[in-house]
Amino acid sequence: MSTAYTMQTAPKALFDYDKYWASCFEPAPFLPMSREEMEQLGWDACDFILVCGDA
Repeated sequence: MSTAYTMQTAPKALFDYDKYWASCFEPAPFLPMSREEMEQLGWDACDFILVCGDA
């Protein structure tokens, strides 16, 4: 019978991870609300689109 040993390590702290490649860029000065504004920022795509409405 074989026994499997597992080594448990402490979880890595959130800020100990390497920074994402985009961290070298500054935050956008504004959030675009149209394709034209995306082009002004030099964006070719959005990471997400937030749709909010008020009736």
